[in-house]
Amino acid sequence: MCMGVDFNGRTLFTGSSDATVRSWDLIKGDELHVFKGHQSGVVCMLIVGKIMYTGSSDHTGRGWVTEFGDCTRVYKGHEHSVTCLKYSDGLVFTGCGDRIVRAFDAKSGLLKRRFVGHDECVACVQVVDRRLFTGSYDGTLRVWDITELKEQTGLTADTETVQNSKDEQLQGKEKHQSKEIAKLAGVLATDVKENKMSNVNGGNTTIMMDNNDDIGLSKEDYFPNLDDEVLNAYNQAN
Repeated sequence: MCMGVDFNGRTLFTGSSDATVRSWDLIKGDELHVFKGHQSGVVCMLIVGKIMYTGSSDHTGRGWVTEFGDCTRVYKGHEHSVTCLKYSDGLVFTGCGDRIVRAFDAKSGLLKRRFVGHDECVACVQVVDRRLFTGSYDGTLRVWDITELKEQTGLTADTETVQNSKDEQLQGKEKHQSKEIAKLAGVLATDVKENKMSNVNGGNTTIMMDNNDDIGLSKEDYFPNLDDEVLNAYNQAN
């Protein structure tokens, strides 16, 4: 179901549906060790130096000493198969069929954080410049901030994606803009009757009157994020 090679390229490791991992001499083809501990098929594998990390459909991840075949850590708390793994800076990240990504302390096995947001099974994980990237069968790639994760002790609150947080901030700004425009609707209507030019947001948006006493207003040009409901309220005020 999965395989990997040690750092010197001499030993092959294979994960199997029989719940075992086996190591093989790549030159001779001889079996070296059988790693037993998982209770169901081994789905994914990652080798870092002399340590091997595996994920299984038994809902656990495990850490092994490749030289002797000893299981030194069990990473628990998953509610479905562990589908992918990534090691970075003393942390083990696991993607799971329960749609959640988890971060564990590699040595102690302590669960440090859960990353919740995907709607389907997590298929892949990667770490770049203190950002965690996750891909899922829900068709999305998500980015998470892990800047202070290593220094934290114990389990912290579930984390939202960096992009989601930015989107929420943007939506908040758009709502605020819409409210301000709605408040100005009555003032703008009065300005039109008096043949005046009105400026919104410090002169960034200009509403002008033409010779026929109509407003030269373009929703796309002036208010790209303005809701139709707010624009209708504005038009009614005129």
